[in-house]
Amino acid sequence: ETARGYPLTFPTDYTFEIKQFAGKISGVATAEFGHPERESVTYNINGTIKDNFVCLTLLLNETNRISHCHFLLQIIDSAERMEGYMTFYALKANEINAMEIEWKYVGK
Repeated sequence: ETARGYPLTFPTDYTFEIKQFAGKISGVATAEFGHPERESVTYNINGTIKDNFVCLTLLLNETNRISHCHFLLQIIDSAERMEGYMTFYALKANEINAMEIEWKYVGK
């Protein structure tokens, strides 16, 4: 359950707009989650890319909420896909969680 009471049993949809300059990554992410009502939050992204691995840190744009979210992803299929793990702090459970995750490139 999220800090605002939404169950995490429903999929969270993330949209990432990232830019890469050499080994540095920056950008913005939007996450939508919850059911029946959907909640939307925005994160600033900072990260690195090296040796086919992407490390990202997402920091929530809201100052009145605790949110720590990190990704470790391996690039697969010529950057069309990445697989790895997302770790995050669950405020209500007072614990750090991790889940397996897959990213797919969706062109504009």
